[in-house]
Amino acid sequence: DKMLNDLPEFAGLNPSIEHFSRIVCEKMLAGVAPPGSGRFTIRIWENETGWAAYYMDY
Repeated sequence: DKMLNDLPEFAGLNPSIEHFSRIVCEKMLAGVAPPGSGRFTIRIWENETGWAAYYMDY
């Protein structure tokens, strides 16, 4: 098991769900081809009411 703080993607960042959703979205889109496929949204839930989302047009 690793802590988010220990991952290079979080270097210098607060390991918040906002940053986590952006990093997950960017990593997922790195494997999608071709660009121009549409809009992608990642939503990560922290609990029943707290969540963060990140979207990218790709």
